[in-house]
Amino acid sequence: MHSKPVFLLAGAILFATARPAFAQNATLVGLITDPTGAVVPHAAIRAVHQSTNHSREAATDREGQFTIPSLPPGVYDVSVSKDGFRPSRQTGIALQVDQVARLEMALSVGTLAEAVEVSAAAPLVNTDNGVRGEVIGAWEIAEIPLGGRDFSSLAYLVPGVNRQAEGGGPPFPIGGGRPDNTNYQIDGFNNQNPRIGEAQVSPPLDSLQELKVLFNGYSAENGRLAGGAVSMALKSGGNRPHGTLFEYLRNDVFDARNFFADGKPKLRRHQYGGQLDGPVVLPKAYNGRDRTFFLANIEKYSNRGTTNLLSTVPTEQQNGGDFSQTRDAARNLVRIKDPCGTAACTATQAAGCYLGNRIPASLLDPVARNVAPCWPLPNRPGDTIVQAGGARTMQLALKYVF
Repeated sequence: MHSKPVFLLAGAILFATARPAFAQNATLVGLITDPTGAVVPHAAIRAVHQSTNHSREAATDREGQFTIPSLPPGVYDVSVSKDGFRPSRQTGIALQVDQVARLEMALSVGTLAEAVEVSAAAPLVNTDNGVRGEVIGAWEIAEIPLGGRDFSSLAYLVPGVNRQAEGGGPPFPIGGGRPDNTNYQIDGFNNQNPRIGEAQVSPPLDSLQELKVLFNGYSAENGRLAGGAVSMALKSGGNRPHGTLFEYLRNDVFDARNFFADGKPKLRRHQYGGQLDGPVVLPKAYNGRDRTFFLANIEKYSNRGTTNLLSTVPTEQQNGGDFSQTRDAARNLVRIKDPCGTAACTATQAAGCYLGNRIPASLLDPVARNVAPCWPLPNRPGDTIVQAGGARTMQLALKYVF
């Protein structure tokens, strides 16, 4: 049995030079002080994304505090400057999806010609809200082998996420909640199918920047449901072109024979695709470095195979109406009753059964005669192992981010 190819298309096109301020973006807060520990008001803060060179600026208030909201996840360089102090710069600050990170820096007295730079700092700790969750970064997404390349498999790396019982439905419950009470978001957009509680669209893994599972204390924009929340942030490209190609293969050549089967079922499964991202550059027309970026991802899934089934099928004699050798488990003859009850049938009956337990050829339906050759013949006594053709499916997922 073969079905027509099934194509699943999920596409998104965003035209912007900077990502919008969605909940999945990070927030950087902090305090600037002088060598004595006193706060430094009106200091200039500048955060620069290392991949895109996009910058965000802010200034400290009278208490030396600053806030830079809506920062896309990534690695940043943060610089602080103030008249009468040496400029200070801290590099390699990694901000994660839906994170509120705190940065505290102390300025030294000096001139603007002098500068202090700190690199390879420790990861920033979230001390400004009670959100509990785990982030799966781009490195884990790229390196962890996932069967089927389904993003939901990454959630099982987080404590408190359990596997759903057999029988289908949403993939997992979080923190003891119902499986259909898990919310999904992609770049701040709701991605939950309200009817069955699963994700509406499954983004290709190579297009994910980060995935975060929130299971306690999350804010109102991630609420709405009694379980947890899965927040995903898509990549947006950078100044350096980058591309990947992949192919995952499963073939019956690598499989072992099922104990109950006469042979190995056919299997040809391919999952392949690629990604390309970088700056938008049109020769002699437009140079999008530091301004406009693109990401294109394509993923395809193709599966052909057969399935071994243990089943009872008609014998060659039964297909022709001959049930003279059909017996039950006690080896008693299974008599075929005549359902017609007409004069034409009574001549062939003996005590309500067909003579010799054979249905006359004249009484066989022409449609049944044409369908009978489609049944496989038994290859074992009594029961049979049937290699039934599995469905051939294809999935195509496209995602464009500019």
